[in-house]
Amino acid sequence: MPDTHAERLSPSRPPSRREEAEDPAILLGLLAAVERSPSQTQRGLARELGIALGLTNAYLKRCVRKGLVKVRSAPFRRYAYYLTPRGMTEKGRLTAQYLTDSMGFYRRARAACTELTDELARRNRTRILLVGAGDLAEVLVLSATDSGLAVAAILDPSGRNRRCAGHAVLTEAPGSIAADAIVIADADADGALRREAERLASRLGLPADAIVMPELARVVAAPAAPEENP
Repeated sequence: MPDTHAERLSPSRPPSRREEAEDPAILLGLLAAVERSPSQTQRGLARELGIALGLTNAYLKRCVRKGLVKVRSAPFRRYAYYLTPRGMTEKGRLTAQYLTDSMGFYRRARAACTELTDELARRNRTRILLVGAGDLAEVLVLSATDSGLAVAAILDPSGRNRRCAGHAVLTEAPGSIAADAIVIADADADGALRREAERLASRLGLPADAIVMPELARVVAAPAAPEENP
């Protein structure tokens, strides 16, 4: 279905908080997608970015307002979106920022994970089970290899990830798995990964100190909500 003028410029509802708060990752993804395929529809952009159509519309409007994107009519009552020179400059700035932030995360994660895996090796816990399969889990796999540890399995109870650092990601541990340590390999703000790790430790007969977490995972976990005054 082609984009309409009304859809392009006039959302049917007030913008949500997420639409008002600019996410640099979404903005960079949108500018890159527009540069690759100017004739792509808003629905196509939304699918590529993995966000709602209304949010895509809000970001496009903002980009047009800022002079980052131009809109032109295209055949078959469609619209094409083009990056302006200012849009090219902003895309370059956001790309550099993303790479800097990513390298900063990687350095901090590598140091924290190596410290953890070296400690596990000193404790002779050499076969680990990872619970969580995000970016931190990938770094943990590298650090585990460097420390001489074996990764018994990687679990992601949510089912969002299918592979991590060359390993298949399971939604639950197989019955025959053998591990002597369980590593919580992602931020765990709601405690779901901790509960899964405790369940697995009980099943495998591991002590409480066999469950560990890189220091970085504690840092990036969402802070608890402040208590309200009575």
